[in-house]
Amino acid sequence: MLSNFYGAATLGIYTLFITWLNLLLLFTRGGQDRVLLKELSEESSTAKAQGLALFDAVILSAVLSIIAGLFLLLFYDFGLINIPSTVSSTLFLACLTAVLLTRAVQTIVVTALRAKERVTLANFLESVPFNLLFLLVLLGIALSQLTQTTEQVLWWYLLVSTLVTLLSVSTLRQHFLYHAQCSIKSLVERFKHGLPFILIFGTTTLNTSIDSIMVNQFLPIEQLAYYNVALKLSSLVQFGLVIATSLVMAQFATLYRQGKVEQLNTLIIKTRLLALSLAVPVVLVLYLAGGYIMAVWGQEFIAANQATLILATAQLINVAFGPIGVMLTIVGKEKQVLYWSAVTLAINTLGNYVLVPIWGIEGAAISTAVAVVLENVLFYLIAKRQGILVSSSKAGRIS
Repeated sequence: MLSNFYGAATLGIYTLFITWLNLLLLFTRGGQDRVLLKELSEESSTAKAQGLALFDAVILSAVLSIIAGLFLLLFYDFGLINIPSTVSSTLFLACLTAVLLTRAVQTIVVTALRAKERVTLANFLESVPFNLLFLLVLLGIALSQLTQTTEQVLWWYLLVSTLVTLLSVSTLRQHFLYHAQCSIKSLVERFKHGLPFILIFGTTTLNTSIDSIMVNQFLPIEQLAYYNVALKLSSLVQFGLVIATSLVMAQFATLYRQGKVEQLNTLIIKTRLLALSLAVPVVLVLYLAGGYIMAVWGQEFIAANQATLILATAQLINVAFGPIGVMLTIVGKEKQVLYWSAVTLAINTLGNYVLVPIWGIEGAAISTAVAVVLENVLFYLIAKRQGILVSSSKAGRIS
């Protein structure tokens, strides 16, 4: 919709906005989506303790959002964020900082709902209201006689995000306990508990964002829009893996804890085959009709077809390896995952820095594809060395 009604430049600016939002949101959450899930799920936790924890988590997110806003100013001053002159940099950074706060608070509320076993409501509030309302707003503006500007899109994004956050908070308003005991010391302790999750998931998110950041650095904003479409289409290849993994994550932990390694491997193989059965048709469609699909966004987007195929091929290899990275995290190998994710991040950053100026978005796709494959190979070797994976023939005999 953005590309058709607002143009590729607006889609590129929106992509830049979302890229930095997703990256810094991990920081403003402070890892509280993981810490709170544990705290609020403990049977010994009282209603008062849960209320105080929720309040402290919100205050921490507010503080971290302000710090993130200062980081954004520094990034902009040092040229790490290349905001086109067609949009106010002040508006861009201010909206991004405010949205960081609203989305972080919403994440805390959703986590609390999950801890209270209100999973359906949590899943609904996490994405449906915002996506539906923002889509309706954009559609309404596009079909009206109102002036269509990029800054308008950013303002509406902030407004919708704020409204949805207030709606989410209202579902738990009786559980928040406002108190005067929230100290700097308690916030620091809470941040320390969430720091490992920030590092682990931050490294992964940066690894998936560095290509877009480099494209923004070296290429026109329209190229970022083209590359964003390539990323979106190629991500469909791993959709089956994401869904399948979410359904069996709990079983991974249980089987490993019980020492049933062969049964664990059988489950991994089944998950991999299911994901591959869904991924292969998607890749075939992209190879056979990718150009026609890209044209839906506009004829100029066909230029991203080659990058789409490179990324889709890498994602197919990712699916073929299965949920190795997720499994390693679940069974307590977070430090090794973090270390090797950092290594592939460094390689990916260097690759993008070298290849994007030479080959454009195809260079970004090649660097990202190499990083994806390398990370899977490293995780596979770790799992084999740790005895988590056994031979396919041995695991395949287990029903």
